[in-house]
Order: sequence, then C-alpha cells, then structure tokens
Amino acid sequence: PDQLQAFGPHIALRAPELYLDWERGRPLPIRWETYSNSDESPVRIDLYQDTSDGPRWLLTIAASVSDTGEFIWTPANDSIEFGTYGLRIQVSLVQNRTVVDRSTETFKVPENTPTFYVNDRSTLNDEFTQAQGDNRNTGKVPNAPKPYPNNVLRTYTLGPGQTLFVDSGNYSLLSPVSVSNIIEFGDDEGFTITGPTSVSRSATLWLANPLVVAPILDLNDADFMTVRHLTFINGQFGLWAHDGSTNFTGSHLTATGHTLDGFRIESGSTVLALDRLTASNNQRHGVYVDGPVATLSASIAHTNGSHGVMLVNAGAPLITHNATYNNIQAGLSVQAAGAFRIQSNESYFNRIGIVALNSGAPAIVGNSDLSLNLGNVVHDNSETGISATGSIIVIGNAVYRQLGTNSAGIAIASGAEAAQNLVYANYNGIVGSGLIRENRIYSNTNSGARIAGGAARGNVVYSNATGIEVLAANSSLVNNLIYSNLVSGVRIAGASDVQIVNNTIFETRGDAVRAENSAKNISLSNNILMVDSGYGINVSANSQSGFQSDYNLLHATGTGKIGFWQSLDRQTLFDWSSATFTDSSSVSQVPLFVDANGADDLLGFQNVNSDGRDDDFHLQSLFGSYHGGGLAPVRSATSGLPEWQLPSLILDASHSIGID
Repeated sequence: PDQLQAFGPHIALRAPELYLDWERGRPLPIRWETYSNSDESPVRIDLYQDTSDGPRWLLTIAASVSDTGEFIWTPANDSIEFGTYGLRIQVSLVQNRTVVDRSTETFKVPENTPTFYVNDRSTLNDEFTQAQGDNRNTGKVPNAPKPYPNNVLRTYTLGPGQTLFVDSGNYSLLSPVSVSNIIEFGDDEGFTITGPTSVSRSATLWLANPLVVAPILDLNDADFMTVRHLTFINGQFGLWAHDGSTNFTGSHLTATGHTLDGFRIESGSTVLALDRLTASNNQRHGVYVDGPVATLSASIAHTNGSHGVMLVNAGAPLITHNATYNNIQAGLSVQAAGAFRIQSNESYFNRIGIVALNSGAPAIVGNSDLSLNLGNVVHDNSETGISATGSIIVIGNAVYRQLGTNSAGIAIASGAEAAQNLVYANYNGIVGSGLIRENRIYSNTNSGARIAGGAARGNVVYSNATGIEVLAANSSLVNNLIYSNLVSGVRIAGASDVQIVNNTIFETRGDAVRAENSAKNISLSNNILMVDSGYGINVSANSQSGFQSDYNLLHATGTGKIGFWQSLDRQTLFDWSSATFTDSSSVSQVPLFVDANGADDLLGFQNVNSDGRDDDFHLQSLFGSYHGGGLAPVRSATSGLPEWQLPSLILDASHSIGID
C-alpha cells in the first residue's frame, strides 16, 4: 500500500476477482480497496461481458457509490438472464476514470434448472454429462459439470424437487460429502443425489487421505433426502445419517471396506425405504438403523464384522427379499415394538440367521399364506437359524442345517410362536417356550423339538434322534404325529405337569414316551403309542410321582414292550396296567394306519426325493374319505419353502381313512 500511494490514486477489485457462480436472485458483495483517494471520490461499478473481440461494456451497476469498499448486488435487479456467461466486474473512481480495475476471471449467472451435474476428468462410459468436470463450470447443465459433489453443495442451495447427478467415475474426496440444514454446516436438504442407473456404470466415492476418519456421505439434520446408485468405499461409514435426518430414502447403494458401518442411520432419524443396498466387508455392521424404518428390500449384507443388518427401534417395517450371509453375528437383527414383517429373505453362514425381538403388536417372520412363497430360507448358520422373542409368529419358513453343538433351527421365547415351518437337518429343530404348531420337523441330529414350557400341537416330527423333548413344567403335546426317531418319540426330562393328548407316536427303534430325571405329574390320554423294539411308555423310578395314563392305544411288536415301570419290563397291557394302576380303559391292538411307510415303502426321511411326505398315518375307514394331506406342510420342489400337500379321495375301504 505504501508503494501504491507513491504512484497516486489506485483501486483494486477484490471480489469477484476469480471465477464465481453468481445465482441470478442471490445478493452478493462486490468488494474493492482504494489507495490515495484523497478526494474521497465515489466509485463507479460497471458490468462487462467477454466477446470474441474482448470484454465489452454491458451495463452500469452503480454510477456513483461511496468508497466504502463494498456494494451488494443481485443480477436479477439489472435483468441479467439465467445462463449468462463471460461476465466481469469493473470498478473505477468517478472523479478519475483512469483509476480502474476489472475481474481477472469471468463469472457466470447459472442456468435456471432443478438439476446439478458432477463428472470426473473422464467422459468414458458417462450417462448424464458430455464434458469433464471443472470448477469453472456452472454444474447446472450436462455439458458443464463440476468435478465433485461438494463443489455443487458449497455453491448452491439444494432443496425439494432438485437432483444432483453424479456421473460414472471415481471420486477421490478431500472431505466428506456433507448435506445439512444446520446453519453452521450447510443449507441443503430434501433433494436427490443419484449416480448412473445402468448396471454397467458406477460412481465410486472415497476419501483421498486414508488417515482421515470420517464418513463418505454425511447427512446432518437433512430431511427427505433420496440417495441412489452410488458406491462408498473405505471410510468410517459409507453413509451416516444423524441428528434428525428424517424420511430418508436410499436405493442401489454400495458400501464396502469401512472401519465401522457401511450404512448408519442414528436415533432421531427415520427411513422411508432402503432398497437394493449392498454392504460388505465393513468392520462392524453392514446396515445399522436406530429408528423407524418403513421398508428394507432386495438388499445384500455379507462378510461384515458384526451384524449384516441391525434395525433397532424399527417400528413396523416390511423387510423382504434380502440376502445376508457370512456375517460374524446375525445376518438380520430386528428389535422393535410393532407389527413388523420379515419375509422372503435368505440368511446363511452367519452366527444367527435372523434375530427378531418385539414388544408391541404381533410381528411376523415369514408369511401365513403358504401359496405366496414368501417364507424365509434360513440355513447353515453356526448357532441358530431364527431366534424370535416376544410377540412374534415364525411361520412358513424353511430352516435347515444349523449344525453347531446345541444349535437350533428355530428358537422361540417370551410368547413367540413357531407354525407351519419346515425345520430339518439341524442339530435341534425348534427349541424354547411358546406355541409350536403344524411344523414338519425331521432329520435333526439331536431333537426335533425341545420345549421349555408351552405347547406342541399338530406337528409332524420324524427321523430325529429324539422327536420332542419336554424340559420344563406346564407343557403340553397335543395332536402331533411323531415317528421313526432313533432314541425316543417323546422324552420328558425333569419336567412336571406335562399333558400328552391325542398324539400318534410310532417308533421302530426307540421308546414312544420316556420320562426321567425326576419328572412328575405326567398325564397321557387318547394317544396311539406303537413300538417295534423299545418301550411304549418308559418311566424311570424317579419319575413315577403323579403319573396318569388312560384311553390310549398301546401296541408293541417284535422285541417291543408296552412299558417300563419300577425298573421292570411290562410286556403286555395287562402287565402294565396291573403295575401302574393306569390305562384301565386303554386297548392293545394293531392301529389300522392307511399306509405308514407310504408309496415308497420307506418310513421317514431318506433323501430329498423320499422325505416322508407319503407316510400316511390316518386310520382306515370302511367307507372311504379324503387322505394324503398332512397336519404340516411339505417342502416345495421349486421354492424349497413350505407348501400344503393336497389330500385325495380314496374309496377303497381297505386303503382309506376316517376323519381325524
């Protein structure tokens, strides 16, 4: 400044000096500095526009303003149209027009569009744009994209009805893409960010400095945001929504390699829809949401360090057509207080396939209409296939090959219910307390079902080591078909007040019913109990207290015996009844099953083509009736899910059934 004063009056334009996107309706300052303006001359402000012949005068913004160093101008006030390029500001002293300065670079008044465009330095395989990204583009039209999303967000205010298009390419970010409606962080929300929609194209975003601990896309109190068709890699989070970012919609997004979660939506934020997400190789969760979610669909979460998908306080979402696998903890975990639905998902190679906890209106894992094929397929998890706690019905699912020691296909607790599922080839089939009804449970290494209080009704249980184990008081077994198990059909271990009513139990190798470990107050009535080599009823000496039994059909063939009581075999019904003072109204005769080993002449599960569905334990009728349908569904050859086996009408009296 001292040197300038030696040369007389001088004026220097400070802003806009370099390139600027000056929105038509936005007031911004024109700034200058003067030196040696001893006469306090006013300042003149003119607008020029570059032409092929150089800058030409366009209009006078202010003919004479006080030398305050700043003048606020809005292009619309001087009728500058949208999409006007090549503009420069010139300032001069009114009393000495030779004292003048002009913008070094031109600026633009951007186009009036609801669209914004970003492209990298390549136009190869682009979908939205026709030029390379550049900071000196307006970013408002396809042939003038900016190079990074943050260049757009720092320049413009984006809101409802507007879209930011991020074209194919790789975007190495100096800082997170930050969207916020908090004054100190930003002025944007309610718009759409989208990458290319073609499956052959992608827009991938990551942080240039690998030492920066930050998310790739940060939504901070940004409501009604829609984010689509983007890939986020190697950040802290791929996408982080927090501090009241409500009504978020995300689709066709990929997040991989993050030090915490792929997608994280925190308490106070809400989700309208998550669709076609892919979350993989993140060190904690693939997808984590703490708050209400409307839908999660068609997404994949795999090889994450904790849960594949974890939804907390989720409300009543529909969770459908997702795949979760190879996650260290649960593939899919939902904690809610509402009528959520988890259907048509596949979960495998996790510790637990699906975890569902509900404290509100009844929720559903699966679907009660088996014809829709909307059950979940859950298999090959190391601990549990489906774990349900609270007001939940687990229905219409296929659950198999949970083979770890003490693992289970389905575990229920605190009022949950398991119904009409296929549960096979696990270590244990179904375990827990609650209602277990109309399931087909077979070929499990240990027990078909382990009941710790509750009821098992209308299940078909076969080809397990033990059919059903009763391990806690106040349990009941009603209308079950239990057969062809290795050790026993029913084992009551240490439980009291157990009701066994209206069951058909046919065992060729083990016992039909076994009571041990100080069980007491066991009641059997109206059952068919048939054995070929074990005991019809085997009661240990420590489990005789309160034992009752009557109105049963008890039959033993081969080396089988009617019962075991006071450490002695009871070969016949007379021997049994005389020793136990029970079963005075029971009978011992051959039960007239229609065709116990079915059309293939093989009893129980042999292989997928001979899985026991043809085993017909209906009783023969002299008049003929419908039979062939079971109490429980069978495995569909096409979907692998449960479906109903339709009955057929048989008129041959020697090969027909009565009504159950």
